[in-house]
Amino acid sequence: MKCPICASDHIRPVEGAKRVFFRCAFCGFSWADPQSRPDEETSRRRYRLHRNGEQNEGYTAFLSRVIDRALAYAGKPMNAVDWGSGPNPLGAELLGRRGIETLPWDPLFAHRQTPWKDAFDLVLCIETAEHFAEPRRDFRSIADCLKPGGWAFVHTHIAPQKDDDFLGWWYIQDITHLSFYSERSLRILSDIGSLAFIALEENNLAVLRRPLPALIAGGINLDIEGRPYRELILRDSNPGKVCFSPGGCGRNIAENLSRLGLGTELISVVGDDVFGQGLKESAQAAGIGISGVAADKGKVTSTYLSLLDNYGDMTAAVSGMDIFDGFTPEHAEPAVDRAVTAAYSRCYGANRDAPFSKLFVDGNLLPETSLYLQRRFPDLPCWLDPVSVTKTRRIAEYQQGKLFSGLEGLKLNLLEIQALLGDIGYDPHTPEYLEKLCRAIARELPGTVYVTLGSGGVLRVDRAGAVRFKGPAIEPRSTTGAGDAFLGASLRRRILGTPEAAEDVIAGSAAAYLTLQSPQAVSADLTAEVLESLILQWNQQAQGRITIV
Repeated sequence: MKCPICASDHIRPVEGAKRVFFRCAFCGFSWADPQSRPDEETSRRRYRLHRNGEQNEGYTAFLSRVIDRALAYAGKPMNAVDWGSGPNPLGAELLGRRGIETLPWDPLFAHRQTPWKDAFDLVLCIETAEHFAEPRRDFRSIADCLKPGGWAFVHTHIAPQKDDDFLGWWYIQDITHLSFYSERSLRILSDIGSLAFIALEENNLAVLRRPLPALIAGGINLDIEGRPYRELILRDSNPGKVCFSPGGCGRNIAENLSRLGLGTELISVVGDDVFGQGLKESAQAAGIGISGVAADKGKVTSTYLSLLDNYGDMTAAVSGMDIFDGFTPEHAEPAVDRAVTAAYSRCYGANRDAPFSKLFVDGNLLPETSLYLQRRFPDLPCWLDPVSVTKTRRIAEYQQGKLFSGLEGLKLNLLEIQALLGDIGYDPHTPEYLEKLCRAIARELPGTVYVTLGSGGVLRVDRAGAVRFKGPAIEPRSTTGAGDAFLGASLRRRILGTPEAAEDVIAGSAAAYLTLQSPQAVSADLTAEVLESLILQWNQQAQGRITIV
């Protein structure tokens, strides 16, 4: 048996007077034996016995207090869902009296289909989560119906830690109560739903929020990838497979974030050709906001041609990205304006001038265009991937490295970090090299710096110290896009909030691991639930974390 929240097998049964329960030692979640669950009709009859109408003054006062606590965070939403409204949707009525249009939803009593996607400012789930038979599914559904910036409030009581206290707890006496949470299990569920865990108030009200979209500015191009069936012979025609797919660092990171449950707006430029139109359509189909993707008349859409060896590692690549050299701040400004308008229109509680959670730029853009974006959104934490040695040097030379100042996150590979910091001595495969590199990074570069080390894992460095993480060995189907997956998942973890410093590099490594198993630059199998399950597995196995400094 495994825990339905974290999949740990460290489970112990505890036997109550009427039911058996199971408790997880890793995440603290507890649940009733599935064999003891009542059927739908029994549950429906039990719920009808509850005196939860307005005639119950005590219950009305309780609901009103919870609503007031929620609105203290959420402000004045336009619409809401009363999630698990029961036979008497009193919560919806009380919200309606506050001027909030509210949909009562309950799988047994109202609207059998879950509320529609990306549509609501607020979800109130009051004394309902304990009835969830499949909490992962239900938390995902709650997250799905929220607009970016929307709030979810889950009122349920936290389970006592000690077994004796748990078995004497009044909350387990109701046979329709199936799931009993710890704070840690609620945090895991919020991660699976791609919700930021804001607070746990008074041990009974989890405050969650769907993040605002990320603004991604960078490359979008047609990827052409060739891979021989056998060992690559240079200067010869090699039988193999050639694939065409959408790509570009910025575009790939935007799709990774979208697949992981976060909204995005992409700032980029394509040609007014069939490839550019196809790239915009595929990005939109992947859930990426494309209002900020300009079409430049008379220009050719960016193309990236890579040649892999028969093991999936890149041997050489040619990037035809001249179109970005014409994407100056003056050309970018109207695209940025469109992206701002589009994002603001679908968010709740956003700043009209900057309705985003983070800013990411890649080195495909001109340095002056990237700097324009940083100055346009001075309050947005900024992340950067220079994407190549040549463009790392270009960024470093522009206004004496102005783009590097004030960054929250920066990703480089070994060649790029050497181009930036110069030769620091030692063999790069030795611990001495890594220690010296960490000190140089902490001294010279701001924010969190990720250095990808290929099969050696990833180095994460900031002023507080350094961690190297190396996941399980894998034979890649293709290395294309693995770095973008790493950065997208790391960025997502920072957007959601990370309680532990190394969690972002573990999340990024897990996304890269999944992408290396895919023939595409963005894995079609990547979801928030799949990613978080792998992270939990690695954490339970204490997989690969090495503190260096």
